[in-house]
Amino acid sequence: MPPESSAAVAYDLEILADHFQILFEDCHRDWDDIDLDTLYGEDARERHLGVVEGTLCIFIARWFGPAHLKVVIRRDPPGDDISVWDNVVEANLDVPSGCLVAYGPETRDRCQRLSLHPGQYRARVCAGGIATVDRYMRSGLDHYQVVLWPAPVTDPAVLRLGPAHVRW
Repeated sequence: MPPESSAAVAYDLEILADHFQILFEDCHRDWDDIDLDTLYGEDARERHLGVVEGTLCIFIARWFGPAHLKVVIRRDPPGDDISVWDNVVEANLDVPSGCLVAYGPETRDRCQRLSLHPGQYRARVCAGGIATVDRYMRSGLDHYQVVLWPAPVTDPAVLRLGPAHVRW
């Protein structure tokens, strides 16, 4: 969580993504308890974000390769202009351990760890540069951002679904 003197803390991560996804979850999440039908279901594919308690599956434009993910932890909801993004979705993320990990499905052993106050957060997941990904889906200028702030539980919401995602 950001110190009292700042509005936000930001982390720039490079994640070795694969299978069109980046997983973002509580460090102590047990995959045996995850409902995969919900995480990868039709609703998840339509909004490009799978959501189960303690886990977000960010569906990205590239099949495999390094993906840029910026994570911003705030005290308050963001007030930024979402029109600069191709896709913007919000969902809740429970972080009881106070530790988050971000990784590609095959690279959990090389995950990035982030610390924050334990609790319930709203996550705004943004995707940009989707149309720049090459036809082999391995390179491009695609980039992703997750903004977190403390918030009560509410349903996932699609705020912007741009035309670049039609090819999914």
